[in-house]
Amino acid sequence: MDIYYVDAKTYGWIFAFMSISFIGSSQLNSLLLKKFSSEQMIFSALIVQSVITIIFLILSLNNLLGLYETIGMLFLFLACLGISNPNTAGLTMAPFAKNAGSASALMGAIQLGLGALASFAVGIFVKDSVAPMVVIMTATTIIAFIVLNVGKRFITQKVEVAAGDDAVIGH
Repeated sequence: MDIYYVDAKTYGWIFAFMSISFIGSSQLNSLLLKKFSSEQMIFSALIVQSVITIIFLILSLNNLLGLYETIGMLFLFLACLGISNPNTAGLTMAPFAKNAGSASALMGAIQLGLGALASFAVGIFVKDSVAPMVVIMTATTIIAFIVLNVGKRFITQKVEVAAGDDAVIGH
């Protein structure tokens, strides 16, 4: 609102548009899971998300983004999150079937804590440019990609959890 000088009503419409991206891609995720594994989906989403954030970062550092370009880049970023988030949660919970409640609570607490840190960083550094926010988005996306690739090396057994007749979560 402060950077692009949009009023509260316009901001509400922008927020609604962004919600369509995240929710729509989350819904698309269930269709894609019929053809691809959760790990394939996360890997692909993180590759696309990394490319989007790097382009977004380059554009923001060179002051080449207006309101509509920023909305477009955020829309694409959130679409990738809508694909990766549910798959990440599913794969994270798969080994903890017996302690699903505790594992889910811990995962939620970690997500809230990291979200609070990211919000704090954005609040501190974002004043008159979206570039600091995009730096944080890029860094967290690349860290997620690294964690996924390093974590794959430490997973020694395949975990399969049947959710219905045709859904299998595995890594």
